[in-house]
Amino acid sequence: VLDNTLPLDYFKQDIISLLKLLNIPKWRKIKINNNNLNLLKINRLSGALTNSIYKLEYKKFYPLLLRVYGKNVDTFIDRKSELSTIKRLSSKNIGPKLLGCFSNGRFEEYLNNSITLNKDQIKDPKISRMIARRMKELHHGIKLLEIEKFQGSKCWLTIENWIEKIDEIINLLRSMKVNESSNINNATTISSNNNTANTNTNTLINTIINTTNKKDKFKPDFDTDELISEFQNIKIIE
Repeated sequence: VLDNTLPLDYFKQDIISLLKLLNIPKWRKIKINNNNLNLLKINRLSGALTNSIYKLEYKKFYPLLLRVYGKNVDTFIDRKSELSTIKRLSSKNIGPKLLGCFSNGRFEEYLNNSITLNKDQIKDPKISRMIARRMKELHHGIKLLEIEKFQGSKCWLTIENWIEKIDEIINLLRSMKVNESSNINNATTISSNNNTANTNTNTLINTIINTTNKKDKFKPDFDTDELISEFQNIKIIE
């Protein structure tokens, strides 16, 4: 497990150890000493939702992307399926190459000259044609597995899984059998920070429900207001 909360030098030592253990070309030759720790540059990048991502640089080596998975998100993200998909895409030169995996993260090729397209660039006919060609490679070059054909859209499977998790939370809250008076008392103990947390929870719930309502097949069988009320009445211990 790679702990990215460690002091920088200790973090660098663990990274070098992992690079050697995973036998990543060139990078595996780096030895742990003060000089190499100083030469190893780590820059944290923004834009990731659940992961912490870093650009690794050392001398004239090709740069690496280090991805450290976020905590407590495995319930919502199927890492095994994610890695399987990345390996298949990588084998067809679609997306970054997967260089090595460890228990809570992975090393990838860093795409040096890549940028995030804005809306005006996407409208450019030349760029649109380039995107179309790459999409064709994706859809014609990557064959679906039989189980993928049988299961259908991964997107809707993921949303259905989230709905099941919400159902579990509702059942747990109902099993607590909190009476009305204690709900009122508990609600008054929630701090302003916790109110913010509840607001974020409400937003997440409504986002999922609004999304799934567009597809009758996955329409939830619970009352939205009831769910939010249950969350708001939980006493949060700081």
